[in-house]
Amino acid sequence: MAEMQMMTRLLRRLTWWSVAALLVVSGTIAGFFVSQDRAQQAFMGQREIGRITRTAAALATDRETGIRGYQLTHDQKSLVPEIIARALLPSLLDSLAGLTRFDAAKSENVKAISSAINRWQKDFAEPAISGSIKGDSMLAGKPQFDRVRAAFRTFLAASEADVQREAARVKTLQILGAAVVLAELLAFVGILIFVIRGQLMRQAAELTHQQELLEQQAVELELQMSELQATNDSLAEREELLQTSEERYRLAAHLSNDAIYDWDVASNRFEWNEGLQGLFGYPRKRSALPSNGLSVSCIPTIPTALWKVSTKCSTRAAAAGGRPTTDCGERTARMPTPKGELTSCAPRMARRKSDRCDQR
Repeated sequence: MAEMQMMTRLLRRLTWWSVAALLVVSGTIAGFFVSQDRAQQAFMGQREIGRITRTAAALATDRETGIRGYQLTHDQKSLVPEIIARALLPSLLDSLAGLTRFDAAKSENVKAISSAINRWQKDFAEPAISGSIKGDSMLAGKPQFDRVRAAFRTFLAASEADVQREAARVKTLQILGAAVVLAELLAFVGILIFVIRGQLMRQAAELTHQQELLEQQAVELELQMSELQATNDSLAEREELLQTSEERYRLAAHLSNDAIYDWDVASNRFEWNEGLQGLFGYPRKRSALPSNGLSVSCIPTIPTALWKVSTKCSTRAAAAGGRPTTDCGERTARMPTPKGELTSCAPRMARRKSDRCDQR
């Protein structure tokens, strides 16, 4: 039950860890996605600025080429590229001004381009179309248009640098995003492994402790079993001795014509042999005698010669189909005479009236 509760807590903890890790990874991916999208938009904006700038530079070149052709041929058809470029160029410059309004340096470059084109148009293009500048003057207007080319070249260089910077930023964000997500996943896996390992180590330590307790209990149980076995052996030996003693007592009491008793003074109970009924007429099953039928008297006596009577019994093996037989014999031996005066105490029992004559 305890292990199930531990596993339930571990699974609940891992679930919360997984949800938290998923939220963190999702937030990281979303943040990098937004940053990458912004960087991509900035990159595309820089590319669009470069494209518009190159288109505007080409239109300015078309204007200059058309005017040069008109000066050589005096043919109005030569002015067609200049007319088309003159119509489109202002809108492109306005687009560049709008795209670079938040970049002060590029905004100044766009203003420089417009100023150079206006100066070139005022000093060379319009006079050349009206015929104020002769066609044999091929170097006329070249310094002004060189300033236009220089302004476009400066702006394109800055725009290309911005494009490369934004491209590098997009690539960096992609690599960084992948690395951060991978690092978060690895950190989550590491934390997960650490938590599971800690739980397993705690369970292993607990199991080791339980195993040590079980081994200690097994040793104690073995000691208790050994003690119990020794106690059982001792009890069996004592029971055997008791049975042997009881058997000897029973045989001695059976061969004797006396009433033998065992008096427990504390409880005033007696244990009699078969002579209780044979001599006094009381049934043997009664262990407590009435107080009016039993009295105790103590008589001082002078020690006389004492005799010890011992009974020895032997059992002979049974013949085929028969039962074993037991033979008992008595042996009398004189005991040393004690010195001094002895006191003999014995219960006196009243005989039944019906049996008083017979028992004498």
